[in-house]
Amino acid sequence: MQEKALLYEVTLSKLRECSQVVEELHQKVLDTLYDVIADGIRNRQEMQQEIAELRQNLSSKCPLKTFLSFATSIRQCYWAFDEKPFHKHTWHHSKRRP
Repeated sequence: MQEKALLYEVTLSKLRECSQVVEELHQKVLDTLYDVIADGIRNRQEMQQEIAELRQNLSSKCPLKTFLSFATSIRQCYWAFDEKPFHKHTWHHSKRRP
């Protein structure tokens, strides 16, 4: 009987250790996930700020006629954003040439 009780105590101790390891892993995963999401949000905000600055520069410094003549002389391309939590940038080039 004492042997069984000792065996149960050893087993219970091992289960507690495993549970503690699982909790530590869970916390590490949550911390890493938080960091990744925070970086993604920060990158998106920086990108939006850059886009706003570029739009402002184009609208204030470049006369429309000059911009349009320049825009028609280059090959058209645009950004496409996937609607996912972490936006991936993909370039799409049109096959038509002006």
